[in-house]
Amino acid sequence: MVCPNVSYFIACQAGVSSIAWGGVGVAKNALIEAVAAHIGYVAHVFIPSQHAPEDIGGIPYHDTTTGFCRMVPMEWMHDLLLPQRWLFVDELTSAQTQMRPPLLSCFNERRVGSLHFHPTTIVSAAANPPELAPNGSPLEPSICNRLYHHDWVFPSGLWHEGLRNGGNFPVPAEFPVVGDFSFLLPKWGGLISGLVRNKPTLANTEKVHEGTLAFPTPRSWWNLAKCLAAAESVGLLDECRAELGAGLVGTGASAELMARVDAIAMHDVEAILSGTEKVVVTDSQVDRLISLPSAIVMHLDERRKESEVDTAVLDRAVEVMVHLAENDLPDAAVPSLSALKPMFPKYRPSEKLAARYGKVVSAVMGVA
Repeated sequence: MVCPNVSYFIACQAGVSSIAWGGVGVAKNALIEAVAAHIGYVAHVFIPSQHAPEDIGGIPYHDTTTGFCRMVPMEWMHDLLLPQRWLFVDELTSAQTQMRPPLLSCFNERRVGSLHFHPTTIVSAAANPPELAPNGSPLEPSICNRLYHHDWVFPSGLWHEGLRNGGNFPVPAEFPVVGDFSFLLPKWGGLISGLVRNKPTLANTEKVHEGTLAFPTPRSWWNLAKCLAAAESVGLLDECRAELGAGLVGTGASAELMARVDAIAMHDVEAILSGTEKVVVTDSQVDRLISLPSAIVMHLDERRKESEVDTAVLDRAVEVMVHLAENDLPDAAVPSLSALKPMFPKYRPSEKLAARYGKVVSAVMGVA
């Protein structure tokens, strides 16, 4: 069973701070802490309403060696310098207004003052709607735009199982653990760039209406690219793309992106790798071809799980990517070439092929 809140956890693993919106007592904390433990993380729960601003922003300290004042973080934050830590900010709508500014850099830059969290740190949040929260108030747009907004679904099946297990709430057996998805970023970045280039009004939101949580800005578009790439990497794009889009850039902007994605014909990767379909780069085909390198990687990854991939097929895959790199699409092709190397560590392209495109192939893949 796939977790009903899988979009939230994919966004968290993609490095995008996320907030789970839901009513009181619907197992947000229990499931989030269970998921953290499942993927090998240590969860730190921080409730802003129980702290003073300096607990998150640091205390001014006069450094006699430099003569300057610096912000010294509280001791509890030391753990966030270690790998595999999950900072979970709970009851965010109950946080006093003076607590919210120091949280901005936590959500976006993963830092407090001069203290930078470990690169593996996950930062997420949960909240009740303001009307259900003690001293609750709506979140400011500057905070909202840093977050993926997820409508929490009560995991009733897991809750019942947890009750029978004495309060040990499980995670679904098929819960996705997100690995490296960087080779898919050029695809989604390119698709978003193409949409915004053709419709510049989608690039940024000048005025945010009251009650709006998700809206398009350059930051939230980039966060959406990361989330969609992560979802595709674990085979859950169809299940998550509507939620991720609505929760990051809003339903209107997201719908326009998905309409563009659906309008781009899918690649017949099998025909391309067999040589029966040629790849021709033209101005009218650029937006479609941006997604081809990552489609080839995904196809080859599936094939190698079933049987050994023939060297001729790999040569053809590399040749297509080199062709794209030579024709103004290096940002899409080179990351996918890099992704092939760990998949096929014994493969080496021919010297002739490796010599093309300024020796990028030989640097990435090695020479025969």
